[in-house]
Amino acid sequence: MHKTLEKTLNTIDLTVPVGKFLTGLSKLMRNPYWNHRGLGPEARLQMLVFMYLDTVYPDIIAFHVPNGAKRSKWEQFIAKYTGVKKGVSDILIPHRRANTNGEIYCGLVIELKVGAPITPEQTQFLAKMMAQNWVVSVETTFEQAKQTIDNYLNK
Repeated sequence: MHKTLEKTLNTIDLTVPVGKFLTGLSKLMRNPYWNHRGLGPEARLQMLVFMYLDTVYPDIIAFHVPNGAKRSKWEQFIAKYTGVKKGVSDILIPHRRANTNGEIYCGLVIELKVGAPITPEQTQFLAKMMAQNWVVSVETTFEQAKQTIDNYLNK
């Protein structure tokens, strides 16, 4: 069994729609692209996190802005002038929440990092989002991301 899948299976909360999550994981793991050498560990982690979000929190808006892709010069030109910004985090969840002191947060921003340091642009983006009352987090494992999401959305 794939190590990522084993770790994921060990962290599933049995109060969530486990069958749907496991079915999705099984389908994902059988997809031939899952083992493609171009799909790195961070992309795999992000897929697992979004599968979790879609299964456990289907009514929550969560999305990824595809900024980190390799692009041709032509695509770089288009991206630059259509608003693509360096450093935008991997997962944005625009869902307002209040903390125990009544402070309102606009949403949750998660930067996923597997095997690479956070860049200065990513640090700047997270600082700007925090200044706008977003909860920000940098996670390296599925377990960490899941706990951060659960803690934020279950407040």
